[in-house]
Amino acid sequence: MDETLRGFSFACKPGCNFCCTTKLFVTSVEAELLLDSLDDKDWIKIYALPPYPRPKYTHNQLALLYFTGDEPKEENPEGEITSCPFLTSEGLCKVYHHRPLICRLLLSFITCSPSKPAEISEKLYLLSLISLQVAENLDFGGLYGNLFDLLKYLRDYKIGIIEEIPSHLLSTVEFEELPLLPDERELRGWVGWLYRRELPNGMTFRELLNTIKEDLKTQSGLSFLREIWSE
Repeated sequence: MDETLRGFSFACKPGCNFCCTTKLFVTSVEAELLLDSLDDKDWIKIYALPPYPRPKYTHNQLALLYFTGDEPKEENPEGEITSCPFLTSEGLCKVYHHRPLICRLLLSFITCSPSKPAEISEKLYLLSLISLQVAENLDFGGLYGNLFDLLKYLRDYKIGIIEEIPSHLLSTVEFEELPLLPDERELRGWVGWLYRRELPNGMTFRELLNTIKEDLKTQSGLSFLREIWSE
């Protein structure tokens, strides 16, 4: 997505953080990538956060509902939306290089303000939906929730404090149907480019995705997390 987004012109710049809040819904893989970059000061800030929004559905659950013609019962999460604790005193993101996908997609063609929300094109909106869907498919057998809930859970799980998954964390859902219409050739071409993209290990993105799914089908519970941390 970073490579794709270089083809757009955004008003976003360093220090622009109007969209950087605690309403961050991510997968467990994305949260795990942040763990080693956090220090004691970060954890103090995370545990001091007021109640923040929690998703009632995963991204793919919502996509599946809309795809089948159903409407979600309640989509607006409760909780207070405050500034992200990873913002520095200069208004920059401390974890910028490991930030979740949703952060990479919070972009705007105009400068945002409380009275002027972000503006993006329909193409970029659909690209964002597709990439979030693919990200959840990659976290096959994982968890979904607010970033800070996932960070706290994964930290406690890693050091052996907790074994059970809290009820406010959701299981990821695999859903392969992408929001593409037959005449959207450009978007279909982008998906094809993504799946055919060769990775450093010599596999294509699609081959890696299929390998992950096959490997995790043999795992029980969250045993794959133990493998991640034992490497």
